[in-house]
Amino acid sequence: MRVPLPIEAKDVPRLDAVLYTHGNSDHVGKYTPSALAEKNAWFYGTFPVVKNLEKLGVPVEQTKTIGIRETFK
Repeated sequence: MRVPLPIEAKDVPRLDAVLYTHGNSDHVGKYTPSALAEKNAWFYGTFPVVKNLEKLGVPVEQTKTIGIRETFK
């Protein structure tokens, strides 16, 4: 059974950043990253996650690779 989303990515009014802890399909949807990228948000994740986000249409200029156990503000 599919659960309705609380909000569609295209309907998010403003977004500063998205943090992906891992790239499983239940976290990184096929269409959500590119829709959120249109909001000019930054996307943070590990190297494999960032490479996948770029394949899904997130511009490289909006991505930041974060190492395991690395901290950031």
